[in-house]
Amino acid sequence: IVFTSGTTGRPKGIVHAHRWLEALGDSNRVRVPPKDNDVVLATGEWSFISALGHNVLFPLRNGTIGSVMEDRASPERILQTIARDRVTLLHSVATLYRRILGTPGIEKRFDLSSLRGANSTGEPLEESVRNEWQARIGCPIWEHYGISEAQMVIGDGPGIEKRAGSTGKTWGARATILDENLEILPPEFTGTLAFGIDYPGFFLGYLGDQAQTRAAVRENYFVTSDLARIDKDGYVYI
Repeated sequence: IVFTSGTTGRPKGIVHAHRWLEALGDSNRVRVPPKDNDVVLATGEWSFISALGHNVLFPLRNGTIGSVMEDRASPERILQTIARDRVTLLHSVATLYRRILGTPGIEKRFDLSSLRGANSTGEPLEESVRNEWQARIGCPIWEHYGISEAQMVIGDGPGIEKRAGSTGKTWGARATILDENLEILPPEFTGTLAFGIDYPGFFLGYLGDQAQTRAAVRENYFVTSDLARIDKDGYVYI
């Protein structure tokens, strides 16, 4: 059981099956294939599903190492931990990437040569931030979209072409765009983002709240509150 962040209302308890670990561990592995020397760091608290998966459970699932950062995230503490543990893959949010880059010359104070890729979620990542990070830190940032009811379901990765404005493609889950009547819209039309509930990474329901579960799971879809469109090649624009 994990809880939502509470940004859109009172936090909801989300009940996951053990199959979640297999489904999302495998999806994350396909999106960013692990290497033998990988050390993974996520800057969030483990009470949230993103950091719990990326920092603890998926490294264990995929045979890599999780780096533990002590205390709350700050630009200095994040880079200090990367240098200390020779972190290769970083998971954080766009706000922290902006804060790191907002400190002039901070990258010169730490050995960041081990870092081969960073991942950003939680909010849109500006192209200017992505470009500056590549120029100063020396590795790409891959964006992804996740929800507590599953975790990472859409994302960029080292194996796909980046398209401006897109959050990438789906991994494991099946995304679709629906109108107000839950009818599927064609490519390039904007509507409500939804996912097929048959993906085994999705939750079993909200803890003690069948009404909320029925409101979110309709006609075999998990229906989000986000507007999006999908192009003809499967790239999702939120």
